[in-house]
Amino acid sequence: MKYTVLLSQEAEWDIYESFHWYEMQKSSLGDSFEKAINDGLNAISQNPNICQLKYKKLRIFFTKDFPFGIHYFIDKKELKVIAVFHTSKDPSSWDERIKKNLR
Repeated sequence: MKYTVLLSQEAEWDIYESFHWYEMQKSSLGDSFEKAINDGLNAISQNPNICQLKYKKLRIFFTKDFPFGIHYFIDKKELKVIAVFHTSKDPSSWDERIKKNLR
């Protein structure tokens, strides 16, 4: 069964901002980044338990070609993506977002 993926506004902004950063580095690199994110979203929609629990209900899927984690939790038949963060980002920078979404 395929789950519905819902992106928070913050997660959409994370993707948008990173896409544009990669495009500034090299033309079409943003497209490759977007494909990696879409592939990750598709993988977790097919099998949301593919990733182990990290923080309470939160799971993180790490993309293959880019150092990003898709942070999500399962809510019935939906996957709620709350962040798409670069792996070098300080975890304290997204701690508040996680707390807000996992109440």
